[in-house]
Amino acid sequence: STFFTLEDGHIGPAAELGAALVLNHARNPLVYRYDDPGEADFPLLESVSTAELTTWYNLPSLRVGAVLPLHLTSTGYQVDGFRLLGDIRFLASWAALQSDTLHLTATADFTVPSGNEEAWLGDDASIAELSVQAGYRTERILAAAHLGYRYYADGVPLKDTDWGNRLTIGLGGAYRATDAIQVTLEANGEFLSRTVSTATSAHTKPFEGLAGMRYQLFDKLEVSAGAGGGLTQGVGSPDWRAVAGVHWNR
Repeated sequence: STFFTLEDGHIGPAAELGAALVLNHARNPLVYRYDDPGEADFPLLESVSTAELTTWYNLPSLRVGAVLPLHLTSTGYQVDGFRLLGDIRFLASWAALQSDTLHLTATADFTVPSGNEEAWLGDDASIAELSVQAGYRTERILAAAHLGYRYYADGVPLKDTDWGNRLTIGLGGAYRATDAIQVTLEANGEFLSRTVSTATSAHTKPFEGLAGMRYQLFDKLEVSAGAGGGLTQGVGSPDWRAVAGVHWNR
């Protein structure tokens, strides 16, 4: 995908394969912020640096892939013990529509609890998500959107919020400035659906924005870099995040 957090709906020809290594560092990526400004924030993760290795392969009208997250450093609440490996994800995207300008895919995403849930670097049960992605592409411009629902087999109580099922959304835009350079802007968010707090509580709606750039080094190799931060006070909105990656396909 052109974006860091979004798929743009494009699958590509059968027998194509690819891989990416994306590094990101986030400050305060998991903090419970009270609605009452007089209450001190409760930081679960104060910082985390993660390397995500993604691989994928195209079948006719279908892309299958896996994501292996490795948490290189982390600080915060209950970070004792081994915590390098995060929750491994497997995904499959079906190409519902693939034309020169319009792309539409349906994706099934399954996450296994291989990370350290006590350090808030993984979940203690499996996660499944069904989503759709749409993209509109011209010679210079790409627009993308995502809508999905994520099911947690076992939600975790966090104060008055259940860290579990949620609606996921995302929007992104990219502009090809030259043949080798693309500038990107994206935002993604979640609406926690199981909570005893009020629907207007800010901490149940984490949103984040990222701006970035991709540069094509060679025909099949690109590098990327970007930065951004939380757009709301929701649990999961970081103070800031920096990302950099290498992307290859054949």
